[in-house]
Formats: sequence, C-alpha cells, structure tokens
Amino acid sequence: MLPMIIFLFLGHSNMQGYCAAMDTIPNAHVWTYTAARGFFNCTDKDLGSGSGSPVMPFLKRMAAQYPGYNFCGIKHASPCQQAMHILGEERHRECLQNQISQVRGKGTFGGVCLMYGVVENQFNNVETLDNELAGIIVFVRENTGVSDLPVILGRFEENGNHKTAAPMYKYERRTVREIDSMPFKIAHLILAPRKPVPAAMFCDNHHYSASGYDLWAHDAVDLYIANNFDAWRKR
Repeated sequence: MLPMIIFLFLGHSNMQGYCAAMDTIPNAHVWTYTAARGFFNCTDKDLGSGSGSPVMPFLKRMAAQYPGYNFCGIKHASPCQQAMHILGEERHRECLQNQISQVRGKGTFGGVCLMYGVVENQFNNVETLDNELAGIIVFVRENTGVSDLPVILGRFEENGNHKTAAPMYKYERRTVREIDSMPFKIAHLILAPRKPVPAAMFCDNHHYSASGYDLWAHDAVDLYIANNFDAWRKR
C-alpha cells in the first residue's frame, strides 16, 4: 500500500457541505477512516454528509499532484460544529481528539483545512477570534504530534447577501481584519484566496455550489505546494 497522508477538515457548513452535488466517483488514492472499517476508499457519501464538500476535490487534486501517495480525509464539521464549539464544548473536543488518536501512527499528517469566520461572526466571537483560532491549531498540533502541521485557513468573504445574512455581517470588517492577520501570528498557516461573492449568494463561494468547492480546493492545493508544505515527501 502507498504511504498514507492524512488531512483534517474542520469547520461548519462551508466545510461540511451544504446543498452542493455529491461527488460519487471513487478514486483509488482517496480514502477516509472510521474505527469500524479502518481505511477505505471513499466518496462524498462516506464523509457524513448529504451533499458535497471541499474534501473530495481537495483530496483528488492532491492525489493528482502526488501520484505516489494515498490521501485520507477526516472531516470534523457540521452546521452545529462551528470552530468556536470545537474547544468550547467537551463532546466536540473529545470527538476530534478521538478521531485524531485513531489514525495517529497509521499514516502521516499532511495538514489541516479549516473554515472559520461566518457563523462565529454572528455571535460577536470576533472579539476572541484570534485566540480561538490559535487554540484550535495548538490543540490539533499537540494531538497529532506535529508541531509545524500546515494549516490552510478558509477566508471570510465580503459582499454576500447582506440583507439575508445581516446578523452575520455585523462585525464583518473586524472579522476580515482578524483573519487576515493570522499568518503573522501562527507559523505554517496560509489563507485561501478571497473571491468576490455574487450579491445573490448568502455569504461565501463555498456553501452552495460544487464549483465553489472545486475552486477552493484548486487554490488550497496550489498554495500547499507553493509553500513547500509537503515536507512528508522528504521524510
């Protein structure tokens, strides 16, 4: 079996997948893991969602870029698992910790894909946003045992449908500013590019369309490679 590179996908509905078409075409190099089944080839339907997400396009593009490896996606995301809940609620924290412990030692951790900043913004968590992000990243790095584990942080995107999502945009400018500052505060963290959001869309490019997930995955993989985050190839 080829070496297994494991990525964690954390966040809420924009990482979980929401009303986007599922990818049901398997790829021999794309896997997930459960305690009951171990590693197995997967598609979107195996990742705990009724719709598509950025996970499959990201893993498939990584597999295309690195044909000598297999890639495993572990997704800890749902509409009710915002990043602020991961550390703040014991059940979410323990669930993520268990997921990491199950695969630790069975492959090499390649990085974390994290979406943040939309729902948190609604609850005025922008006041503690940078501390929460830092806390989540420290928690994951400690539990994986990889102190420089790469992080790809999804951007909060401006200019969505402000009328529909008005509560989420109340602290928009500060949220954007805080997230933009994260690479200066946390090593081995990069930001996925922000894209213009059509006014008809709710909040970002990555909630409702499979093409939006493909776009995010394309940018994220390009940035991963450009920043030399693939140190696992040299180990």
